[in-house]
Amino acid sequence: MKRFLLIITIAFSTVCFANAQKIGYLNSENILNQIPEYVIATQNLDELADSYKSLIEVELGKVDKLYRNYQNNKSYYTASQKQSKENQIIEAERAVKEMQDEYFGEGGVMAQKSEQLLGPIRERVQAAIDTVSKQRGYQLVIDLAVVTGVVYLDDSQSLDNEVLKILKQ
Repeated sequence: MKRFLLIITIAFSTVCFANAQKIGYLNSENILNQIPEYVIATQNLDELADSYKSLIEVELGKVDKLYRNYQNNKSYYTASQKQSKENQIIEAERAVKEMQDEYFGEGGVMAQKSEQLLGPIRERVQAAIDTVSKQRGYQLVIDLAVVTGVVYLDDSQSLDNEVLKILKQ
């Protein structure tokens, strides 16, 4: 009997505790897209990325031309000339790969530029989310931009509008 009462008490406490937690949600993508500075910064980043992609495509075209030239003329080359041309193609491919890493790698130009332009905006958004969450007493806030499979949302728990109000102040 004591065991049964203990189990019921624990179950009741768990249910009460679960009900006491306040959960809200927001869509950070929607919030960011309503911030003009963010939209402009992402457009600038897209343009920069396109220009770097164009440079890389030009270099890849050069590598392709070297390879096609080699394939068309390799029957005329001596063994040492073949080796030299193959090394030249490999080196050109390696240079293109390094260029890609320099522009688009983890610590590359695009990552640095993104952090420079978008980092302060993301920090402002996070500060606004923190403020709203604390004011309304939320223990958990879910970002719908990264969560999939949500089947029901109560609009009264959305923090989007309140976060946007704080950001516009």
